[in-house]
Amino acid sequence: MVFLILLEATYFTFAFVPSEIAGDSFLVSIQSHDPDDFSGFGVLSILPPPSFMEVMGSPINRIQFSNGDWSGFVRVFRAADSLHLNCTEYGHNDENLSNRFSVIPNDPRRLQILLPGEQSDPGNIVEKGRFQDPFDIVAINSTTASVYITDEWWNPVGQGSEEVYLRSNNPFPVLPLPQSTVSGYLQVQYQLRTARGANRLYLHHNPGGADTLISDTSSAFTVIPGDFVRLLLIVPGETLLPGDTLKQPTSMRYPGTSGGPLPQSVGRSFTTSVFAMDDCWNMVNTAPSDSVRVGVGFPNIQQVGMLNNGMVNIDITPDRGGFILPLKAEDVSNPTIEESYYVHVEIQGSYYPPGEDSIGNYPNPFGSEHEFTTIQYYLREDADVSIKVYDKFGNLVWSRRENGQGGEGGNQVIWYGIDNDDEYVDSGIYFLYLQATNRTETIAKYKRKIAVIR
Repeated sequence: MVFLILLEATYFTFAFVPSEIAGDSFLVSIQSHDPDDFSGFGVLSILPPPSFMEVMGSPINRIQFSNGDWSGFVRVFRAADSLHLNCTEYGHNDENLSNRFSVIPNDPRRLQILLPGEQSDPGNIVEKGRFQDPFDIVAINSTTASVYITDEWWNPVGQGSEEVYLRSNNPFPVLPLPQSTVSGYLQVQYQLRTARGANRLYLHHNPGGADTLISDTSSAFTVIPGDFVRLLLIVPGETLLPGDTLKQPTSMRYPGTSGGPLPQSVGRSFTTSVFAMDDCWNMVNTAPSDSVRVGVGFPNIQQVGMLNNGMVNIDITPDRGGFILPLKAEDVSNPTIEESYYVHVEIQGSYYPPGEDSIGNYPNPFGSEHEFTTIQYYLREDADVSIKVYDKFGNLVWSRRENGQGGEGGNQVIWYGIDNDDEYVDSGIYFLYLQATNRTETIAKYKRKIAVIR
């Protein structure tokens, strides 16, 4: 026969606990009963949990009774209403509650920023008053974070009109101007353009003569790319610049890239890379396996490849030199995807393919995305060259004479789409006439249509 002996736990009573201030020490006195002279260990906690508190300067909440009594200083870090202290004999889980009391926030001391997905956890010193992981956000999407003025222990104080501002480690952030809290609270909207991990926001105070509130650094979070909407073509000498804010190509570089195209040689292959991009020039590696074409307008060199994980490398072999080769990429599978910008690559060398078509211009048409067209022509010997461009009514628009400048082999001239008065010509079809002479002998006569689109 087995006998169970049930031992009743000692029970405890508290001296009155008044309302307190978060983080301030206050004296707690506890007396044991049954037995009245209990000299063992008790466990002190707060209900409802969590127990963000210190007992006698230690986070360990085990206390030692002596002859039925314990007194010591306690600090509670979470501000809340309707709290109770609870004391149980070590190894038991019964409840012996103090009177109900409140803990109010301490003086304003800090700023706190909570990201979407996070929740406030006042008094949690280790986690800076927050819990739950922040959500991922999509590049350029407008996102809202919550700003609080808190005490030292991350309790919102519910008061204060203080000017604050944001900074970020994201390379291309879109951040609001400084704003002021209302009753210690503010919602701020921001956009981050560069898709990457380990992004952070930095919240600072503009004190304006008052005591400076301690700045806060957000939790790390991830910015993910948006939808696949455009292509980006890069050539040797260029690198990706995710999040770039450049709207149109400049003489220095192209949107979404840093660096610039390096010269290439006629007859030698070089590798271009085509990327599936969102609106902010972030690579979308989840893009479908669309077919893309590079070298549009140049049948002899154009190549097609298939996107894989958002990119594809395509080799290009220029078949003529001594001119600027404009390259772009287009999505063959989905014409709604925006074509890449033209990238202008200098092709060095003077080799031109033989044949009757020994004059050309690239790009054609030009004028909207490209400010000039390069006119290439072939001569079998040195000559003086006269170039004239007429409109459809036969009016001379632009002329140029290359006395002694037309050399044997390949030659080029750039036309910027301007007339002889340095005014831009209108959109339309223009007729180019080229004549090369050596003394009295005509070496070559060429004509070609050129389209201008504004």
